[in-house]
Amino acid sequence: MLGIALPLALWLSNRKKIKDIDKPCKRLINFQISWCLAIVLTAIVLFNHEFFHIPSSILNLGVGELILLSMPLFYATNFIYIVFNSVLVYNTRQIFYQPAVPFLR
Repeated sequence: MLGIALPLALWLSNRKKIKDIDKPCKRLINFQISWCLAIVLTAIVLFNHEFFHIPSSILNLGVGELILLSMPLFYATNFIYIVFNSVLVYNTRQIFYQPAVPFLR
């Protein structure tokens, strides 16, 4: 949730001070909302694996291990996106936040 709250707070406090900040901030917040939803949905599906007819053992790992491995994978991927886009912004290039559902337009 901090990935949504911090960019939202920074955007709302600086949107009148910094020119052309709306579009990149909206893309970042949309990405973070989509990412949080993906994490929650993954956890729900893994916790309810019997309901969704997912085998209880995938790659010889149980559901608990899959949850413990998937969360750091989500956060590592998110971190890579942040670093990659920071380099793009530094080099004055177009940012890339995909997949993202456009909640803010």
